[in-house]
Amino acid sequence: MSIQSVISKYPNVVWYDSNHGGSNAGTLENPYTNITTAMNAQVDAVGILNGTHSFSKIIPEDGTIFVGESTEAV
Repeated sequence: MSIQSVISKYPNVVWYDSNHGGSNAGTLENPYTNITTAMNAQVDAVGILNGTHSFSKIIPEDGTIFVGESTEAV
């Protein structure tokens, strides 16, 4: 799913990229680097940006929706 498609379908998406070194604001420009923080902050969905991300098993308790920027996001 392209970034534009994610934003269109989930206007209140927060973004996650474990490889980002920014301010961790959850925005596209400064995504969260911790998946748990992104899950706790999400409104519509957690958008996962392209790249290789390593984290242990995640079990969303509140119906969190995960969407990838593309097939390269997972």
